[in-house]
Order: sequence, then C-alpha cells, then structure tokens
Amino acid sequence: MQGLLVLSRLGRVTDPRASDALDLLERRRLPDGRWRAGGHWWHPPGRATMREAVDWGRGGPHEMITLNALRVLRGAGRS
Repeated sequence: MQGLLVLSRLGRVTDPRASDALDLLERRRLPDGRWRAGGHWWHPPGRATMREAVDWGRGGPHEMITLNALRVLRGAGRS
C-alpha cells in the first residue's frame, strides 16, 4: 500500500508493473467499500519487547487506509 501511495503521488501508479498490486488492493476492498488493516506486526503495550504501539483498527475498517486506497485507485484511474 505504501509503495502504491508513493507511486500515485509521483504520478507513476499507471505503470503496467503496478497492475498486480492494484488488483490486490481492489480485491482487499470490503463489501461496504472500505479497507481494513492487514497483518499486525507489533507487541501490545506492556510487553518487554514492544516494537510499536499503533492501533491500526483491528476491529474493523480503518479510515486512513481507506482514504489512501481511494487516493491510489483514483490516481490509477480505477475509482
């Protein structure tokens, strides 16, 4: 997602090499039109080996991920 967002901001997301990633982004869209975070790679707060304490919205769709996904798709002409 981050790579697609960078390509979109550079105006390069229409490059044919990005098509597989764009297809994957579209497949991960929820039926209500939003996206949720994928995996979670951090330990919860309070653990001795905490790496990151960010709430990516484990319980449901995430607003920033949805916003960025829509920006990418619009930039690719797929919105």
